[in-house]
Amino acid sequence: MEERLPRKLAVLLHADVVGSTALVQLNETLAHQRIQDAFHRFSETIKAYGGVAHEIRGDALVAEFAGASDAVAASVDFQEANTTRASEKTNHWKHRVVQRS
Repeated sequence: MEERLPRKLAVLLHADVVGSTALVQLNETLAHQRIQDAFHRFSETIKAYGGVAHEIRGDALVAEFAGASDAVAASVDFQEANTTRASEKTNHWKHRVVQRS
């Protein structure tokens, strides 16, 4: 008898930083610090909505959620908070994270 693997529905969210190449060209160290800070804060938001951040690589993040509504809610919450935070930065260091699910 063939053993079946368990199945589950999962929503994957992919996010990356818009304009990261330009930021790295301005100041590589500061760009990486800012990107990592943003993804750390996003990971906390993802966790608060029941998701798990599986991979952070460069300017990209991949997270898993049980449902699309949680992924969207986490994305909107983070995007709003990040927009407010970015508005306080100098023009060269404003960045936004784009999520795709």
